[in-house]
Amino acid sequence: MRTLNQFLRFIETGEIYTAVTGRHDHKSSMDLLPDWCRRKLMDFLELRRLEGMEKSTLTMYRSSIVRFCTYLISQSISDFNNVMPKTLQDFNAADRHSSTEGKSAYNSRIRNFILYLNDINVIENHLLYKALPTITAPKTRIVNVLGNDEIESIATYGTEHDSPIALRDYAMIVIGLKMGLRASDIVALTFKDVNWKNKSISIIQKKTGKALMLPLPVNVGNAIYKYIKYGRPESEDIHIFINHCAPYGRLGTSVCGSALKRILPDRNQPGSGFHVVRKTFATNLLRGNSRISLISDTLGHRTDGTVHKYLSLDEERMTECPLSLNIAGIAWAGGDF
Repeated sequence: MRTLNQFLRFIETGEIYTAVTGRHDHKSSMDLLPDWCRRKLMDFLELRRLEGMEKSTLTMYRSSIVRFCTYLISQSISDFNNVMPKTLQDFNAADRHSSTEGKSAYNSRIRNFILYLNDINVIENHLLYKALPTITAPKTRIVNVLGNDEIESIATYGTEHDSPIALRDYAMIVIGLKMGLRASDIVALTFKDVNWKNKSISIIQKKTGKALMLPLPVNVGNAIYKYIKYGRPESEDIHIFINHCAPYGRLGTSVCGSALKRILPDRNQPGSGFHVVRKTFATNLLRGNSRISLISDTLGHRTDGTVHKYLSLDEERMTECPLSLNIAGIAWAGGDF
């Protein structure tokens, strides 16, 4: 089907475009919007793109605003200036999400779009955006990390499997586990990012734009070398990790998650995506008595405050900190509190 779609595109346009995977004439949900809202959305997304916004973030913006516009159309609204505070309140009540965080994320992007419409004088009410809430009650969760047996399984996998895909899987996983890099930064690694002489990796983080230089552990360097030497297809692509099927180009971030599933197929619990290796890396630093500021710098965070959600409990040192019941003012009576 992919080959046929590529051929149909060639017949229609005369272009050979190998990235086509679906129907060449397929229209997106944004294309189906009426002109009055579609053009404003396109202009807004183009402005955000010129500001340097990542493709994934633009996709989130598009999805959020298309949902909002679809609701307006269902309410027979054909002009953004006819949107009232009650319209936004009704939309918020009718819009369904699997989590409050997801709904807040969508609302936040829709609010930015409403502010943009106000900036270009499409909406007269300067405070209209305030009718759409974006704040949810904060939640604190215990971070899910890999157990010691799972970390050992990853190490065993690296010694027992030597197929090209296995070498790539293992190299990507140990980079995340031993260096804490995000999936987006791993698939973006190029040969010039690795300094073999100084045993370091230097990158500009895709998510934050912050420069990051990390020491290259020996086992990580060995895993990357083995993949390049024995697993990587011959290709002039500048990226270290590439597709093993033609065209041999850069990978998507989902490949990192698939690699973890292949190495740990029996792991089936919340927080089993690739990000768990980054959280495990941060937690291991904490258990090794590293300072929060050091952990934050190593993860490439802008501030120390954002690092806490990556840290699991340090059970061993927590057992050294309990207060006696007497000091806490709690008395025992009859064996019960």
